[in-house]
Amino acid sequence: MTRDKVLVLVDRDEAHGVSQETQTRLLSELFSLSDASQSIVHGNTWRTKYYDAPYDLYIDTHAGTLQEWLGEFNGEQCRELRDALAGVVLVGGSWDASAAATLPTEDMFALWIDCTGELNETEIDEANAMLSTSGSALEVVQLTAEGSETNEFGEAVGLARAREVIDTHPWQGMVRRDSNPSSTSHDRNEDIGALVSLLNEARQRYASLEASDSREARELAEATAEEISRKLGL
Repeated sequence: MTRDKVLVLVDRDEAHGVSQETQTRLLSELFSLSDASQSIVHGNTWRTKYYDAPYDLYIDTHAGTLQEWLGEFNGEQCRELRDALAGVVLVGGSWDASAAATLPTEDMFALWIDCTGELNETEIDEANAMLSTSGSALEVVQLTAEGSETNEFGEAVGLARAREVIDTHPWQGMVRRDSNPSSTSHDRNEDIGALVSLLNEARQRYASLEASDSREARELAEATAEEISRKLGL
């Protein structure tokens, strides 16, 4: 089964849930979705400088705890859905990070976009260090003010960072933007798949550092990723 579905789960808790306005902004900016009222959107394309990847977008909402939702999602009845997912995006702020660590992330990208604005950079780094230590590929990013895409160190934050994570996912069915007519489609897809796998390995290697070294880890990961891209002539 081809992994070409993306599932977005939106927190609808009455006290700390995500507003419709915030949901609309996020879906529009991250997925270029014009109508946020739809729950299933077929025929989308994730486009980067190097490849195009077709996908379908599924949008779910949940007013209870994340543990409750994961209890159903991790069950046998959702196995077919899990096997079709290229990625999962959790959108909320009232959920427990330890519960989020039980989200299966093998062969998919996983993002938790915090919309509360209550977490500082240190808390986000600590949450990501905890998730990495637990073996989860889930990464926490914070929804930032409109127009804010980098911090004072030039590192991508917010939705810009979310796009980086999705960009480097080895999508199944991706088609590389390559003008070389001598390369077959299969060869081009394998090339780009190898590239994004190397980039992910570099990021995961340094994400395992302690939370106190998180800035150094990100700097090393970015430097390594740039070196890989240079060697591949990108």
